[in-house]
Amino acid sequence: MIPTRVSAGVQVEEDDCHPLLCIPSHSPTPSYPDCVRNAPLVHQFAKTHNLPLLIINVGGRTSWKDPAHPLRSDPVLSVTGVPTVATWVPPGQPGHVIAGALEDASTPAEVASVLQQLLRE
Repeated sequence: MIPTRVSAGVQVEEDDCHPLLCIPSHSPTPSYPDCVRNAPLVHQFAKTHNLPLLIINVGGRTSWKDPAHPLRSDPVLSVTGVPTVATWVPPGQPGHVIAGALEDASTPAEVASVLQQLLRE
């Protein structure tokens, strides 16, 4: 089972679409500089837009780097790097994964652009 948590003070309805953020268990950590830089910006974006943010901890470095990791092999999410932002949707509905774009974002404006793209989809 993959541990998840929801941002404090938000309600998650099962039939709604919600953004989710995949990060290492001990993020931020210097071994994941993209998470150190961008995870707090994702949290702030979700708070500003009153979005319930689902956090998925991918585990420690050894677990995450295993090619058989459940998120790497998941046919829907197929997460290849952290941080990754996606939408969690009810079963049977299409979700969206923005892989790489969040990792590559290097400024707050670029992170906001990535997240705006997720909201439009």
